Amino acid sequence: MRRRWPLLLIFTLLSGVGAYLLTGQQQKVYEARASVYVTVDTQQSTQTAADVYAGSLSSVERARSYAGLASSEQVLNRAVRGVRPAMSIDEARGALSAAVDPGTTVIEFSVRRADRRQAVELANAVASAVTAYVAVLEQNSTDGPTVKIVPVDGAAAPDSALFPDRAVQIPLAMAAALLISCAVSVALDRLSSRIRRPQDLASLPDIALLGEVPFDPALAGHVELDFTQRSTAVIEAVRRIRTALSFAAVDEPPRLLVVSSAVAGEGKSLIAVNLALAFAALGEHRVALVDANLRRPSLHAVMGIDRVGGLTDALRTHDPLAAVQSTPVTNLSVVTAGTDVVDKARILTSDTAAMFFHTLRDHFEFIIVDTSAVNSDADVAIMAGVADGVVLVARSGVSRLGDLGETIAELSEGPGRVLGLVLNGTVRDPEARISGFRERRSGDI
Repeated sequence: MRRRWPLLLIFTLLSGVGAYLLTGQQQKVYEARASVYVTVDTQQSTQTAADVYAGSLSSVERARSYAGLASSEQVLNRAVRGVRPAMSIDEARGALSAAVDPGTTVIEFSVRRADRRQAVELANAVASAVTAYVAVLEQNSTDGPTVKIVPVDGAAAPDSALFPDRAVQIPLAMAAALLISCAVSVALDRLSSRIRRPQDLASLPDIALLGEVPFDPALAGHVELDFTQRSTAVIEAVRRIRTALSFAAVDEPPRLLVVSSAVAGEGKSLIAVNLALAFAALGEHRVALVDANLRRPSLHAVMGIDRVGGLTDALRTHDPLAAVQSTPVTNLSVVTAGTDVVDKARILTSDTAAMFFHTLRDHFEFIIVDTSAVNSDADVAIMAGVADGVVLVARSGVSRLGDLGETIAELSEGPGRVLGLVLNGTVRDPEARISGFRERRSGDI
């Protein structure tokens, strides 16, 4: 979810802006309140202390009863007469609420209307109407002490609207947007088939993780690493992959390696180049780096040499060693893709191609072959049979489990074997991916 935090932030801010605009379009509602106090009429000279006590208890019960009178036909009929603009009894009943404050005998009448003046008039009118109506009831009452209603607070015009309340609604909208977007982000991560970390490979059958190559924005636009200089996280990662390949088959370590991926753009050329550099850096092995990606060749540009006179030219002239070009890197030679040809698949799967790689085995201890993506080029599976093993490359956050599973299944049906997987471009800091990931994805590097 961390990589989506800019989107989450934008969505949250937009929700706040939307709430601000929406509240500006909503009709304002104002609330006016008036209150009265229900008490015993202590002016009666005949009352004893017991009567006063009984009256105080009675006033609590009667306050609850009198609150209900506010919505009665008799009270509202009297109340709406002086309210302007005029309103019906049903409108008044819908706008009015009456409640007794807990632990007291104070009745509060609340009125909510779009017209603040009308709200004030109705609240005060209801309070007066209830007071007058109760006075009539108590005058005719012979049951216990007399209770009367005393006005407490008259309704005043409110300074601000009760609804909409931007101070409340905007933070609530932003909080809800953030929670929803986080939930959606978590759900997408759980449902996504993209590979982001080594744990995501658990569902793939019999595939070893040779190593992870961390994403380094400082390498954007640069493919080859300098293994003679100070060590970096990327260099150490490639060295670990080199060691893992050395132990892939203890009795007969692989010498001819095909580096491929499920689909294009996952960084296999980067891994192929730096694996060759890592083996050459050992100082005791001759290494050949071969560009067999005839559809999207790139090694000639990476190494700064001419493409012509490479693999396709050697297969056409049946002179394998003529295609081998030296490089400034000790023990490393390169075979470029060569002259562009029409029938690319046929030339790579020919017997001549098999003899070409057989000849290279006689002159080099390690041969690293950069090929096309498996799902876009059927001849990769055939070339895998000539090699000692295939190294698959997947890009963190880009590669999908389905594509990788199909690739492994396709290679398993052929004569080749998959030595393991390299997870390329893993990140610890999501900001690093945002700032440099797009640059790194250019081409098939």
